[in-house]
Amino acid sequence: MVDWEVTKGEYGWTQEFRVTNAQGGAFDLTGQTVTLTVLKLGVTKFTGNCALNADPKTGKCYYVPVNTDFDTSGKYTWRLDLDTDTGHRSTRIKSLRVK
Repeated sequence: MVDWEVTKGEYGWTQEFRVTNAQGGAFDLTGQTVTLTVLKLGVTKFTGNCALNADPKTGKCYYVPVNTDFDTSGKYTWRLDLDTDTGHRSTRIKSLRVK
């Protein structure tokens, strides 16, 4: 099962992510910088800054891919990195297929 599937070469749309806490509720992103990290065999293919929802307490953030993000077909993994002045955390790693 693939968590996220993208067509090779597509870009410019807005991808929504929802960060959740251990109980499945929204994780409050207030004060967080959120970065999408996509990896191929553990090596970073690209990173990109995510925009927060107008209400960061919803846990929602958004990423708009650029033309080089999904330029190669294959299997990848991805995560969201959350940073504040006081620390760093990451979401669990999920699968991505570029077809």
